[in-house]
Amino acid sequence: LSEKEHSDLQSNIDLLKSRNRQLENDLQRLQSQQQHNQLALERLDEYEETIGQLHEELNQLRSNKKNQQSINKIFILSL
Repeated sequence: LSEKEHSDLQSNIDLLKSRNRQLENDLQRLQSQQQHNQLALERLDEYEETIGQLHEELNQLRSNKKNQQSINKIFILSL
């Protein structure tokens, strides 16, 4: 190889090494972000489950309130 060809090859190798380091850093960052997103999704699932339970409790309380109001009306009417 001529000196120029050798120099060009060395430049290409250096560029490829640099690009490879960038890609490895990008991959590490993306893997970290993916892990963060996975944890966020798990928390979201927990929140949705809690919201569902709270809705059920709220519906039960509303039903209890209606029943109590009916009982109160019956009691008042019986006086």
